[in-house]
This record gives sequence, C-alpha cells and structure tokens, in this order.
Amino acid sequence: MRMGERAYVLKGRPLYGRADQHVIGPGDQFQIDATIADIYLVSVIDKATIVGRPTIYFIVDLFSRMIVSIYITFDPPSWAAAMIAVVNMVTPKVDYCARYGVTISDQEWPCAHAPISI
Repeated sequence: MRMGERAYVLKGRPLYGRADQHVIGPGDQFQIDATIADIYLVSVIDKATIVGRPTIYFIVDLFSRMIVSIYITFDPPSWAAAMIAVVNMVTPKVDYCARYGVTISDQEWPCAHAPISI
C-alpha cells in the first residue's frame, strides 16, 4: 500500500532513538502534556447541566516515568494553566494530597523538586 509524504512522515518512517536517551537520571528532565479529556462532566447540582470537558495537565519525569505533577481545569490549554502545574510540581505531595483528604507518606510520592530542564 502506498502512502503520501505526509502519511509517511507521521506513520511510516522509522524512529531512531528514544525520548529518554539523553537523560542522565531522575530529575534531569521533565515533560509536560495537556490533554482535553474525552468526557463531558455534569453539574453536581443539576445532572442535566453539562459543565464541560476538563483539560488534564501531567508533568512526568522522563527517566523514571513518575508523574510529578497533575492539574485539572476547565480552561483550554494555556501557558497560565501549565504554570499552575509547574507550581504543583514543586509542592510537597503530602500537603497536596491532604487538601483532598488523601493521606500519604513522603516515600509514596517523593516529588517536590524542579528538574534541570523541562
């Protein structure tokens, strides 16, 4: 089956290397991603009212693949919302989880630092 140049670049070309091939160790490089969830949320007060689709931000350590930050908003993807995810990245996760009624120890989610690069 023949494919055009655009399809070849997107799906057919060989991939050389990995995303983490230049990463030295944990905390060296983080990646951030914003995804609009494929779900519509409804209001707690009126189940017939659609509130919208949330945007979920993840920041992941490239070396260990550990999620170091998460942020969910109804705003579209933006730099301002990404900066809130970055603030969460350096926030101690014990305090973060306690705000939502979840009790964890520092060893369960040891991520409260900034990487060398994002």
